[in-house]
Amino acid sequence: YNIDFWLLDKTAFNPQYITKNRWIMQYQPVAAEAQARLKQAIFPAIVNVIDSCSVFETEEVVVLDTECLAITSNS
Repeated sequence: YNIDFWLLDKTAFNPQYITKNRWIMQYQPVAAEAQARLKQAIFPAIVNVIDSCSVFETEEVVVLDTECLAITSNS
């Protein structure tokens, strides 16, 4: 698809984000597993590259460069 940027909600890795999102909650048991991991402070790998791959940021969202994500994930 040649995706250049990834728009990420800054609250996405908060257990309450999952609870409040009906679209995510329909995917059980995966949603519950994700909530449990976040409550245990086990975060997705993307969290480690947000600062280095960010190209734009507001109070609510961050835009990530997908090329940076690909390079960083292969390191």
